[in-house]
Amino acid sequence: MSTNEAMIIQEVQQFQQSFPASAELDIIALTGADSASYSRMGNEQAWMATISVTAWHVQDQADIQQGAFILVNKDEEKKLEQLFDPMEANQIWKMKVRRDQNRLLLLKLDQLVDPAQEPQLATILKEQTREVTIEHERLGTFVLDRSLNSLRGNIEWLGETIRVSLDNDADAYHQLNVLARLLDDDAKWDRRIRAFAAEELTELKNDSWLEDDEEEWSEANFAKQLTLQAITFTEEDFTFWFDDGDLFWGHAIYVSNTIEDGPYDANIGG
Repeated sequence: MSTNEAMIIQEVQQFQQSFPASAELDIIALTGADSASYSRMGNEQAWMATISVTAWHVQDQADIQQGAFILVNKDEEKKLEQLFDPMEANQIWKMKVRRDQNRLLLLKLDQLVDPAQEPQLATILKEQTREVTIEHERLGTFVLDRSLNSLRGNIEWLGETIRVSLDNDADAYHQLNVLARLLDDDAKWDRRIRAFAAEELTELKNDSWLEDDEEEWSEANFAKQLTLQAITFTEEDFTFWFDDGDLFWGHAIYVSNTIEDGPYDANIGG
């Protein structure tokens, strides 16, 4: 056994200790709005797989547990993919798990269930897949994307179509009112935010991100290189997301703002 294999076994055993064997259950569960995701922390060798579950019940029992549950396990990546990949968003599955509060350790995936065989879960499924929209007389229609918990739409900004994302946990109409105020003076906001990004990031570009034989950038040319792609909102602020025009080799540039004070942070993202 290799050192990596031994470390994976140890990490898996430590992780699964928080799920007592006495809490093992055969359940029927409804997955949420997203498919499985995989991650690995720091120097760990084992991978973590998760997928959301919105409702479940013990097999042969009618009592429905509804809420924000996480189906999870830890192991080698290939083993996790074999276990989790069959599941997709908004499906009903029979499975064996161990429970630790709102976490469900997936031990075995049995079979996909026809919603017609599970009327209570089917009712919840119908509701969680129902299209939710809000309408704004000026800004149009915004549709709930449950996988991101955001309301999404498009607007025209200085003649270009860009994406807009609203925080579904905040007051959507407040966010739309802020957007309307931005559009009332879009050219001024556009210049102000680009100038702030250039002021904050041009030095970084010239110090660390120049290609061989690439000339240094001025702030003015830096600002012109950016292409606005999206605006995202929260209750408190909003963020402009730009394509970097290869300034940072394809990394997004974002500028965070408040409607009262304007831009306050600029950085590069993934």
